[in-house]
Amino acid sequence: MGEFPPLLILKLINMKKILLLCILSTCIACLPDSKDLGCRSLESIVEVEKKYITQASKQWFTNNIDLKDYQIVFFESIAVDAVVLDDKYGIPAEVTIAQAILESGWGQSELSKKANNYFGVKEYRKTKKGGKFETTEYLKGKKVIKIENFRVYDNVEHCLQDRAYWLYNNKRYQDVNWHTLNAFEFCEILQDKKYATDPNYSKKLKRIINSYKLTQFTLWLKMNC
Repeated sequence: MGEFPPLLILKLINMKKILLLCILSTCIACLPDSKDLGCRSLESIVEVEKKYITQASKQWFTNNIDLKDYQIVFFESIAVDAVVLDDKYGIPAEVTIAQAILESGWGQSELSKKANNYFGVKEYRKTKKGGKFETTEYLKGKKVIKIENFRVYDNVEHCLQDRAYWLYNNKRYQDVNWHTLNAFEFCEILQDKKYATDPNYSKKLKRIINSYKLTQFTLWLKMNC
């Protein structure tokens, strides 16, 4: 798969339509037998989507030949949920994946290994215990190491779903029309709304998206699903 001009990629990618196209293609295939509702079940739709995402992942791997085994495993563990949550909330899959890579070090950080927390989401709810972990913050531009209380998740899926729900329902972002933003615009929103204290947070996310050709992953889905 060759390189695509960035502007063309941004114009083509519309992750909101991915599930719709999969659903339509599945339903059309079922039309000859109107009594057979099983092939249009939610389970079958999810399986169709997983198949295309798996294919897109394999295509993505060929464009990132220097990946380590643990990076491939990590990507496979979050790709499906990243795309599903993109469709549901409008959070670009590329940004979700890039954040997980950045925040967890490809799933190698202590927080991700012990708490399944891939986004550094802190635990502020009084009814939840959470876990104490070391983190890097930026105070007045200076890097500071602190011990903070973070959310603990049962698994990767739980983490991604909770993070998307938390982000989407956060009052800080209520004025944002999420479904209208491309991945790079979304990165800017996170920076402007002070999602992280790192002054270069947006730049780091964009660098990851570009370096690992994440827009090509979502573009392949758009063109083939």
